[in-house]
Amino acid sequence: CAVATYSDTLSEEVYSKCLAQTLHYGFTPTTVGLYAPWRSHSNTFLKKVQGYLREEASKSNRKERKRTKQKTRRGSGKNLIRLLFLMLFYRPVLTQQQQEKKNVRYVFMRFNAWHYAGSDKLWVGLITTLCDEIQRGFGALPLSIYRTLYRTRRTIRNHGDNEEEWVAKMFLCLPLWIVTIILAAVNIAWFGLVLAVGFPTGDAPGNAITAIESISGIAVGISTAFAIRTMYMVTRNLIITQRDEIERMMNRTSLSSQLGFMSHVKEEVELITRFLQYMEIFERTKIRIVLGITQLDMCPPKNIVEALNAMNILLSDDEAPFISVLAIDPSIMFSCLENSTYFKETEEKSFIENGYEILNRTIRLPFSVPEGSRPTKHDFLNKIIKGTESLMEEAERRSEYSDESEGDEENELQSQVDENKEDQYNNKTEALIQKALECLSDVNDSIHGYIDEDIVQMRRAVNTISIAIRLVVRKEGEEACDPRIVASWVTLTNQWPYHFSWILQCIEDEYQKRNLYQNKSIDALGKKTLWEVFEESLGELYVLKKDTGKLLELDGDPELFQKILKDFQFTVENANNFLPWTVNLDRSLKRQMGLLRSSNNIKESQRSTQLQPLTQLTVFNMSAEDVCKEVDKLQFKEEHAKMYKDKIRTHELNGKAILYSEISEMKRVLDMCLGDWAFFSMHFLQACPQT
Repeated sequence: CAVATYSDTLSEEVYSKCLAQTLHYGFTPTTVGLYAPWRSHSNTFLKKVQGYLREEASKSNRKERKRTKQKTRRGSGKNLIRLLFLMLFYRPVLTQQQQEKKNVRYVFMRFNAWHYAGSDKLWVGLITTLCDEIQRGFGALPLSIYRTLYRTRRTIRNHGDNEEEWVAKMFLCLPLWIVTIILAAVNIAWFGLVLAVGFPTGDAPGNAITAIESISGIAVGISTAFAIRTMYMVTRNLIITQRDEIERMMNRTSLSSQLGFMSHVKEEVELITRFLQYMEIFERTKIRIVLGITQLDMCPPKNIVEALNAMNILLSDDEAPFISVLAIDPSIMFSCLENSTYFKETEEKSFIENGYEILNRTIRLPFSVPEGSRPTKHDFLNKIIKGTESLMEEAERRSEYSDESEGDEENELQSQVDENKEDQYNNKTEALIQKALECLSDVNDSIHGYIDEDIVQMRRAVNTISIAIRLVVRKEGEEACDPRIVASWVTLTNQWPYHFSWILQCIEDEYQKRNLYQNKSIDALGKKTLWEVFEESLGELYVLKKDTGKLLELDGDPELFQKILKDFQFTVENANNFLPWTVNLDRSLKRQMGLLRSSNNIKESQRSTQLQPLTQLTVFNMSAEDVCKEVDKLQFKEEHAKMYKDKIRTHELNGKAILYSEISEMKRVLDMCLGDWAFFSMHFLQACPQT
């Protein structure tokens, strides 16, 4: 038996559903890192998540309709006329009832970064795609009117007892719609008067009719000019969309003024955010924009960095309703980031030291997509053999599940029992999540001391605990879920991913070794603590640290890591049981640990009867007697070899001393002739760090 894989105990359906529930009940904005080395697999998984989000939204909408007796509405058909009337003559009010609404409408968008890879500003393609999808989803006319009338205005927030969702716009202490009716009546009367009497000639200044015609003409002129201007702006916004506006700004903006260009683009994104808040009040629901970003890891490194920075700047405002899902292969992504010339041109060298750090500034919820289960692989192969499209068909069908079924009473009755069970599960799960978060924030609990002060790390821990609790309950039930254990495990894997991945690789290698030689002590390995595994491999990790120096920067205080292992006494068996819900751990780190250990083992296995230089790891584990035996193999003159061995024993010159002593001091102690010293140093010190 080896270290448990994700697919051993839980299906993809459970993972996708738990992630969807975490996003549904979580806060926006957020950015999810969907880590998977198989691009088609991540696309399938993303489709399933979207399908479950639709299901969660459908359930929430039915419950909210029963609670408030209000139906949601869309800005189309007859409701489009109502929406346009409200836009022209009323202002929205964000009431307490609106803030407490639980129903959600999801708008799904997909951005394929590879389609924009040739652009100098790939991130502009991300924003223009967002603008296009918003216009397509909510209508060009409402968005154009909003851009004309509300470009610099924010939604009114109600802090009083008034629960009216809409308040009339006022002009001269009168509602604007009344003023409009009056002006329309004046226009009609004026035209009628002109037709009956004719235009004023100015020959009779005291004539009442002339005065009335003049005053009415002024009113008509002002109102007509205002109406024409409004119609012109709306028409212009219909023709020149936000995409066109951004592209025009990019074309006329020189490279030296990119800061101003970014500011204008941010204004357009903020306009979209306010428009969505406006539509939330009209539709009587929450609106969430789920933006799936794929194939970003295939783009040039500079474009990748700029896209991540744009996401941080443009899509992360506190009120932004965006859920960004970044589907990437982490091993490729990190390599691209580290090779980026974007930061190499700056003096901030810390940005280019580690690709993981660059990505961690953006990701709020890391999620490693589980490996495909055997049934999934079997179905996938069958579909390929039969010539059908792909395994995505089921996910596509689930994704097409819409709110149209909300009005079907028969469907509601059939799903009522399942929804009641799901509600009970959700209530118990939310209570466990709350307990785990309380353990995390309790200053009297030891877990609190292991949390880093980094705000991003705190958010990642909170998000991960939410999804981990859901997975544990799905796998083992709420009775087996210990919120404090989950919180401490998430803290361990979140704060020290490098050291923890090293331990996992050591465990896996040990299992494989014992299985290979049919060792009966496999069960005993499960009882070992992670601290014992780490302590046994600490020497090897220290020797190999020069090859993984950048990865060390991912971890927090190493002393705290050792302390948390000793405090909680997690065992290898615990690790096997907990891995299925440890979705925040990037498995590409473990693969790097495996490659590193394998390369050193290969070097040792390649040693033949011929005398070859020793590996650094072999020298590290040598005692003084082992060094003496190795000196015998060097075939020095007998009297020289005896003298060298005596000095090695006298000074207790073991492998660690050889590797980390000053070379000049060691040469002086051994007192070797030049030829012997050259042979000795080539054999023992070829892998030694330069001093």
